[in-house]
Amino acid sequence: MLLQRSSSTVGAMPRVLVVDDNAELLGLVARVLEDAGYEVTTAQRARTALERIRTDRPDVAVVDVLLPDQMGYEVASALRAAQVPFFLMSGVFKGGRHGLDATSRHGAVEYVEKPFSLDLLVEKIARIAAPGPAR
Repeated sequence: MLLQRSSSTVGAMPRVLVVDDNAELLGLVARVLEDAGYEVTTAQRARTALERIRTDRPDVAVVDVLLPDQMGYEVASALRAAQVPFFLMSGVFKGGRHGLDATSRHGAVEYVEKPFSLDLLVEKIARIAAPGPAR
């Protein structure tokens, strides 16, 4: 299961798109990122995520590999084309080969295996998304 997070917050941060078909996990990750000062947009399906990339370009994204309507790799392709850094995550595809494939083949900044530390996810996002003024 997910590890507890600390109560510290970060200053004004970029927009983050979080894509996962698990509503409970999606809500939890969104709340943690919002608490850390990020503006968060969510999607449970690839089609919705693709629309959000077009209409409200995120600064960074976290995308589950297995989505009900398409593979997360389709979302990754659109993010890559839009030059948006992203993390791929999965609770099914585990091991070094999947992580290497996510980064080298699909262009992910990093591959995150579920379960993961919420604090660590926030730290990783902060490392690649430069702080900016509140939106």
